[in-house]
Amino acid sequence: MLKEKLIQRIKQIENEDLLKEIIDLIDFESSSKDVFQLSDAQKDVIENGIQSIESEGSHSNEEAKSIVEEWFKKK
Repeated sequence: MLKEKLIQRIKQIENEDLLKEIIDLIDFESSSKDVFQLSDAQKDVIENGIQSIESEGSHSNEEAKSIVEEWFKKK
């Protein structure tokens, strides 16, 4: 079976970093089935952001970087 084959392969791994990555992947997969609930405040912030994009448009990643760089230069 696939699980048994995977268990045997994992038992042979000596690399601690790889084992940690495997654990992280399993933990992520297990937790990804949980439903994430947003608070009303979080929903409001998201809605405001969507409305801002719809009314004012948005910037490309490069434009946003340039805006932030200019902002930092003024500070």
